[in-house]
Amino acid sequence: MFGVLFPAKNVLAQVTAGATTYPLPPLPAGLAYGAVDVQPDGLRLHLSGEDATLSKGILGRTGC
Repeated sequence: MFGVLFPAKNVLAQVTAGATTYPLPPLPAGLAYGAVDVQPDGLRLHLSGEDATLSKGILGRTGC
């Protein structure tokens, strides 16, 4: 592409991987994470529990 060949091992040594894991926010008392699925447009969180009070923005969005 640029007229100079670079061995892949030299190029890949310069690339650092991005973060692929992130901590989930803590849940209020009475709730627990069951599973987390990666969807094309975000995450699907499976929660279990009872008698929990959710406040606005508890899972990261302020518009819910």
